Amino acid sequence: IFEALASGLRLLLSDQTPWRGLESAGIGRELALSDPSAFVRAIEAEFLLESDPDEMALRIETYLNDRFNVERIIEDNRNMFLSLLGQH
Repeated sequence: IFEALASGLRLLLSDQTPWRGLESAGIGRELALSDPSAFVRAIEAEFLLESDPDEMALRIETYLNDRFNVERIIEDNRNMFLSLLGQH
């Protein structure tokens, strides 16, 4: 899911994943598995539409920044590797 977003793709997911708020962020939708026709409608109506790649990239960046503290994740990884090397 993260890789798809990083590639600028819109998401169409089950509502059983922890990924929420896709529609309000303008980057996809979460749909109930109990309604397969909703997936068909979404693909036909929404996902076949062309969208501005720059606009989509901005929406995805905003969503990911809101969901993940990227700077903290980078720092945590850096510290982990440094501790493995015995450096702080």
